Amino acid sequence: MASREDNEGYELNPQSGTLLATSDVAALSGVLEGSETETPTAPSPGKSAEKEKAQKKRIQKMRARLIKRADRMAEELGWTRLQFLANAGCSGDATVPDKHLEDFLLSCVSYFDWLEKMTDQLDLVFDQRLVVLGFTELYNDSGRKLYLCKEAMEGEVALGAQGSMPAVVPPTAMQLLELGEVIEAFQVARGHLSTPAGLRTKAVLFDDPLYALSPHIDEQRVALASSDPELLGGRVAERILEHVASCPICGEFDDSLDVEQA
Repeated sequence: MASREDNEGYELNPQSGTLLATSDVAALSGVLEGSETETPTAPSPGKSAEKEKAQKKRIQKMRARLIKRADRMAEELGWTRLQFLANAGCSGDATVPDKHLEDFLLSCVSYFDWLEKMTDQLDLVFDQRLVVLGFTELYNDSGRKLYLCKEAMEGEVALGAQGSMPAVVPPTAMQLLELGEVIEAFQVARGHLSTPAGLRTKAVLFDDPLYALSPHIDEQRVALASSDPELLGGRVAERILEHVASCPICGEFDDSLDVEQA
């Protein structure tokens, strides 16, 4: 089996078990917009007419599902489809050869799956929009490699200058996102990348000796979680209060709030 380095820029097709290129979801907008004006193509060499017909049928179904999904996500975010695709990094001048189109659409499904997994964690449209924009930047900074973005969102923070493991392990990027700390979440995720942007972020964030001792949530947001949770979203506010109750560092906010209320 080829190594991860050999497969760089590719994802595993869950249906066929083969590797598929995922380096340019920017072509999706053109693929979807061109679906209704598709021109007939000559049969591919070495492929039977029946197989060609079956593949085209699968591609048409995937296109239709992706259009419906893009429209739904755009509506939930208060954008048009074109705005959503542009903000999600799926709009550009790139094209996809017909022979790679099915695998390309499958990779776009995987991209949408991950994008929706993150937006679903948040209650407010503003926060969900931030997730789309933040993830698009992370995707670009990763060299447009989805598997690196997944690892960056879920990987534990490796503190370069701490020497020993701190008493409180900092939250992962995904955990920060679930707490509504969207901008901080993508900064942490970027620090996991071995790209120039990632190394710069790591140098100013993880290598800071004070990072392990820094609160994970903004103090004002902790206060709002108690006093006006709907401003943060009910689920996010609940997670914040649970985190504060269990985290020794952020628990200091809880103590200060008790003093103020008294």
